[in-house]
Amino acid sequence: MRLRSTMVSVIKYIILTIFVFIIVIFPFWVVIINSGKTLVEANSLGIGLPSEWKFIENYKEVIIEGEFLVGLKNTIIITLFSSLIILFISALASWVFARSKLKFISFLYYISISGILIPPAIITTIKVMKTLHIFGTCLGLILFYCGIFIPLAIFFMTGFIKTIPIELEDSARVDGCSSFRIFIKIILPLLKPILITCSIFLVLNIWNNFIYPFYFLKNVDQWTLTLNLFNYASKFYHQAAWNLVFTGVILVSTPLLIFFIFLQKRIVSGLLGGALKG
Repeated sequence: MRLRSTMVSVIKYIILTIFVFIIVIFPFWVVIINSGKTLVEANSLGIGLPSEWKFIENYKEVIIEGEFLVGLKNTIIITLFSSLIILFISALASWVFARSKLKFISFLYYISISGILIPPAIITTIKVMKTLHIFGTCLGLILFYCGIFIPLAIFFMTGFIKTIPIELEDSARVDGCSSFRIFIKIILPLLKPILITCSIFLVLNIWNNFIYPFYFLKNVDQWTLTLNLFNYASKFYHQAAWNLVFTGVILVSTPLLIFFIFLQKRIVSGLLGGALKG
């Protein structure tokens, strides 16, 4: 019986290893290796090592010609400010929704989270942005991200706050704390697990998004990394240059990889904390 259980475990491990190799390791290897090849070698999409390494030349060309640094700056600004605004407003609104007993507030809660199911109206949004003179700006895109992601963040945070004992807030009020101070000193620290969970979702979706920047950013100097990569890759429409395209993909993905490496422990603790609270 024990031998059978061991064999089942070994088979599961082998299957999982093969699955990870096919889905993750092999594509990653193809991208890395071909980003260091010459144009002719890379276009064959082989998995062997290059006969002549071109890492420095390829990365230098993509960074300069693909305006990588400009895209990186814009992407960081848009991702950072969008995430901070979404998290703060959602946490503040969720606290009100979770604690209020008024039917009107409950109605507002359901109106707020209805945005999860309603797709964004691109044409209408563009007209509103043009009226407010923010179309084609990073500010307009940041506000748009706030509009589409706040409903989901409110949905998760409201349920999380309901698990926090209200007695903590009552004790603070007895000690003379104002509502805003209670929110800053008590609620926000306790929301750390769900804030980390939501921030992961926001960073992934905003950083890698292509469609919305494509619609709402018109000036080249305000383009994000994904837009710059698309524009740069489009130059090779008639002749594929997979070495440079793969190099661009790596450059776009590397900041996210660094983000996960440095915040790995906090990300795991945040996900586990959110799961335990839920």
